[in-house]
Amino acid sequence: MGRRLIVLFLLILLASALAEVFLPRTVERGLEVGLANMLGGDPEVELRSFPALKLLLGRFDRITVDSQNVPAGRLLVDHLTSTLEDVAINMPALLLDRTLVVERVSRQTVTLRLSEESLRRYLAEAVPGLDEHQVTLQGGVASLRGRLDLRPRAVRLGVEGGFRIDADDPSRVLYDIQRLSFDGVPVEGSFLPKLVEMLGGPEVFIDLDRSPMPLRATAVRVDAGWLIIEGQVVE
Repeated sequence: MGRRLIVLFLLILLASALAEVFLPRTVERGLEVGLANMLGGDPEVELRSFPALKLLLGRFDRITVDSQNVPAGRLLVDHLTSTLEDVAINMPALLLDRTLVVERVSRQTVTLRLSEESLRRYLAEAVPGLDEHQVTLQGGVASLRGRLDLRPRAVRLGVEGGFRIDADDPSRVLYDIQRLSFDGVPVEGSFLPKLVEMLGGPEVFIDLDRSPMPLRATAVRVDAGWLIIEGQVVE
């Protein structure tokens, strides 16, 4: 009897060790397929759950999802990283139907990373008459240089400014114009805010309600070629 108990104990240890090695990757792959169906893009998943056998019950300490090229309205998000903590997922739906059904999540944070090229393409669609343009993101400043058709003639446009969260609605990220020039001639002094208002005021540049998961921004920054937005998912 003693030998049988020892063998059984060793088999349990072996099964647990194999589960720790192979089970997380199996579940990660199922999550990647389910998230791809829900979000689009090409997600990668990293799981934390100890012991790993909790995964069979759909219980996770933490799930980190990194998706690339995720559409958000007319904007294409280069990288979307989402971290979920204390998560419960319907495992039969995930493993059998490749459908992601989240039953509980205590906290979910998201980071969006937008490149200069992504913003350049967005402006090409969002601003009529703008072409030959480029976007530069550096040192907290977002700059735009391009050609703007203001019929009957076109002008060379130069804009510098920064992004901020709308104090009244954190689902919106605004772009504040700080410097503006036409054909190299700067618009200065008190005329600048008046001209910005004449052009339609500070437009909503990014509407986070159009992202795959509606967000409320908590931080925005420009750094080394990237616009980085951090937020929390709206319950």
